[in-house]
Amino acid sequence: MKLFRCRICGDPYLGEDAPSNCPFCGAARKYMVPAEEWKDENKVTLTEPSRKNLDGAISLELKNVNFYDDVSRKGQTEVVRALFKALKKVELEHANLFRKLLGLEKLPEPNFPSAFKPQDLDNIKESNKRENNAIAFYARAAKEAKEPRVIEVFTAIAQVEQTHADITDQMMGTR
Repeated sequence: MKLFRCRICGDPYLGEDAPSNCPFCGAARKYMVPAEEWKDENKVTLTEPSRKNLDGAISLELKNVNFYDDVSRKGQTEVVRALFKALKKVELEHANLFRKLLGLEKLPEPNFPSAFKPQDLDNIKESNKRENNAIAFYARAAKEAKEPRVIEVFTAIAQVEQTHADITDQMMGTR
């Protein structure tokens, strides 16, 4: 067994090889490094646009966590409940990553109205819309950032959100 760490979220992973994606934040394999090569890169002097976008990213992710939590508990099928439980965990990891970059001790308490709908397909469509909004937001935030670490994080998270959108596209039968 070898110990790896994700360069994006910092979480450790034990395995014979690096996983294809970080099991915590979903970042691509290229971000998984041997633990002895990992260093904390989250202490960054932020420009105002990056600070604003990181604040917005926390809000975006917490809204999604709230929605995904509802669906993970109330979805019609076990497959949908399991999918949304997994999405909730990944999105919460993203919010915590943005919290670290901002130097915050803890995440703000989410207080968002529920977007849950009784039909699984409606929730899958809502998730797809949210993921595509996140992709666009992170692409724009990466372009506005001046800090290499912030650009890297927003780019990696946009790629993760794309995989989420791909999953919901498949579930809707659009791929």
